[in-house]
Amino acid sequence: MSAIGQSLDKAQDNYRQAMKKLSSGRGNVLAQAEAFRGLGVEIKREINPDLAEQAVSQDEEYRLRSVPEQPNDEAYQRDDEYNQQSR
Repeated sequence: MSAIGQSLDKAQDNYRQAMKKLSSGRGNVLAQAEAFRGLGVEIKREINPDLAEQAVSQDEEYRLRSVPEQPNDEAYQRDDEYNQQSR
């Protein structure tokens, strides 16, 4: 019985890892498929809309977190004015 339990645990871990690659994180497969669909590529099999929406949302969240912060507008303008005066 313990061998069966270990096999089931391993199967669950493999399933979770496969789903993670498929539908979460930056550049996940489902988000890429949806991006291709947006470019006009025909997708032969229908993707579960809930899973696709979740995957695209997670991909967008990751991309937003990885974008560097924009410079403070006022500080940027002061630096720009200083650089122009220094020339």
